[in-house]
Amino acid sequence: MSALVVALRNKVFNFSRVLTEIRNISFESSSDNADVPPRPKRPLSSFMLFIKEKRNEMFGDYSKVRPVDQVKILSEKWRSLTHVEKQIYTDKYRESVKEYTKQNEAYMNSLTKEQRQAILDELRIRKEQLRQRRFKSTLRKLNKPVGSRSPYNFFVIEKTAMTFGTKSTETMKKIGHEWKELPEDKKEIYKRKAEEDKKRYDNEMEKWTSKMLSEGHEDILSQLSKKKKRRSKETSEIKINEKKNIK
Repeated sequence: MSALVVALRNKVFNFSRVLTEIRNISFESSSDNADVPPRPKRPLSSFMLFIKEKRNEMFGDYSKVRPVDQVKILSEKWRSLTHVEKQIYTDKYRESVKEYTKQNEAYMNSLTKEQRQAILDELRIRKEQLRQRRFKSTLRKLNKPVGSRSPYNFFVIEKTAMTFGTKSTETMKKIGHEWKELPEDKKEIYKRKAEEDKKRYDNEMEKWTSKMLSEGHEDILSQLSKKKKRRSKETSEIKINEKKNIK
């Protein structure tokens, strides 16, 4: 079941996501690589087929009914359908799946070995990005302490507050330049703030870690540890490469 359907059933309505799925019904690019041709778009679910059809019938493109209310009305109508009525859309979905399967098979057979590898590489990257997003979401739900800020972070916070929170590209460039030109004795103010924030973070993390252990979240702590080691390794590699480039 798609996340969209789950959201609708839980009455968390986001009509822009519905429209995005409806409008992208034809074909979509399978890769950012220009050498890889676009692949067939996955078929809409029976629920989405119903939404697409009934929205056009009931509201059209210039309805005065708010999008969020349109979704509420349509989702309620879907829930009120009988099994027989829903079966019409289920049959349409099954037919579209058969057609998609044929199109996708022909598509995959038309690709070169390099193009298939490009698709696999992108899928691997997307899977990792999805895994990271889910992990971050889990950490938020578990109320993981907010990480400590660097001296520069405190400097940026102070400067953006003076510009009413503006963070445009030009503003950030200007702040970055100001930081580079700032005398070391002036930077000490922000370094002390960062040190205090690091103490705050370490203290909160110690309590949070104990709580996670007591609640049986060893897997979360293990993932955090691996992530920290991976980040440390990447940082070390960057520093080594920078030294090589300097030489």
